[in-house]
Amino acid sequence: MFDGEPLYRRAEAAGIDTYAAQPAGSLDSDYSQLTVGDAERLPYRNVAEMGLKVREALETADGSSYIYAYVPTIDAVSHAAGTESEAYRTQLAMVTECARREIVKKLDRVVAEETLLLVTADHGHVDTSDNVDIGGFDPIWDDLRRDAGGNPIPPVSSPRNLQLHLQPGTVGRVRNAVEASFDARTFTREEALSQNLFGPGTLSERFERQCPDLVVTHREKGLWWDESELTLVGMHGGLSREEMLVPFAAARVADLR
Repeated sequence: MFDGEPLYRRAEAAGIDTYAAQPAGSLDSDYSQLTVGDAERLPYRNVAEMGLKVREALETADGSSYIYAYVPTIDAVSHAAGTESEAYRTQLAMVTECARREIVKKLDRVVAEETLLLVTADHGHVDTSDNVDIGGFDPIWDDLRRDAGGNPIPPVSSPRNLQLHLQPGTVGRVRNAVEASFDARTFTREEALSQNLFGPGTLSERFERQCPDLVVTHREKGLWWDESELTLVGMHGGLSREEMLVPFAAARVADLR
């Protein structure tokens, strides 16, 4: 993790009450504990309950407030069925309709005049098919770095952002084999860092230890080594427009009525 102060703590210091609406159970994770800070938790069991809790928090706030609401179901259905599927469109319609009904339509009139609604995503998706199984691709597995027990450290990250930890002196050989065999682009550790593929900012000591020696991203497909990822349709983490560009909308709630 990059070393930074969570938005919630900065907001609280400025006298702004903060809330985080997430699926019940996810707010207790190590990630949430690190990022949510001292925000008041608003756990929900379904999207309808999320919309209700967001509206209630807005209407009962004494002063300025910031409410973050996270919905993971659109991502989940995109992975399983892709963004061209009826399942995706149905899930998206359910989430947007809930926001329209509970926040845009029902929010107190005075509060709606003072509430800015922001909608965005952390990434996009690209639909894939015939993903590539690299489980038997020896040029990768023969040169993977070994753990303390002598076993190869398998590729990590994701099928659209494959990261390899390689033995010293083998990066060039593996890179040439991958680019000759797959429609993929590769980045050495130095190239990935110089182009900010892992983001800007000061890198932590843990990141320095775990940074891969080679990053591989296929032009259209996923590259992985077991069925848990190869069967996915929607994927993200690569360099396509669909994955890297996300929507961002902002409007006063009263103006949406």
